[in-house]
Order: sequence, then C-alpha cells, then structure tokens
Amino acid sequence: MPVKIEITLPDWCDERDIVIMAGIEQVAYKHATESTFKIKQTRCNKCGECCKGFHTESGYCDHIVLDGNLKICGLGTDRSYACCIGDPVMDSDDPSVCCITYVEA
Repeated sequence: MPVKIEITLPDWCDERDIVIMAGIEQVAYKHATESTFKIKQTRCNKCGECCKGFHTESGYCDHIVLDGNLKICGLGTDRSYACCIGDPVMDSDDPSVCCITYVEA
C-alpha cells in the first residue's frame, strides 16, 4: 500500500533540490529548477552500471561485491549519500541508461 506524506516546507526550499529517502534508497526527488516531484516506480536491478568508471581492475567501485550477475554494494547502510542519490537516470535525458524509472507526482 502506498505511503502518503504531506508536509509544508519553508519558502527557501524552493531554491534547493529536495530528496526523500527510505533508508539508503532514494524514493522521490524534486530539482530546484522543477515544480513537481518525481516518484520512483522501478527499483534498481543491481546491474552495477552506475558504479563503473572507478579505478579498480574490474572497472567497478572497490566496494562492489559480485553475487552471481548482481553487483551489490559491500558498504550496505554505510554507503555514502552521494552513492545513495546517484541514480544515473536523474542526470540523463536518455531513459535507457538505467532500469530505474520515475513518474511525476
């Protein structure tokens, strides 16, 4: 069952990005330049594509642990905030960069 959250924020929040988290997972966001929230509809499939480009031999972040075809962050709940909000789809106009999808609220 969906959870409904209703809050009133101060005016200065309009000038900032707003992120709603459930634990270490981002579930909604609103960029300062936008007027509506985007709500996560499809969750991460742990393909590891957003953790590529780092300095390790495998090409993935040092903290990635392979579990079959899944790439799991070994930091678990100690994962950095930057990684928690690092959905590649947020920074791209190309929806094929990631399986995560958002819809406007």
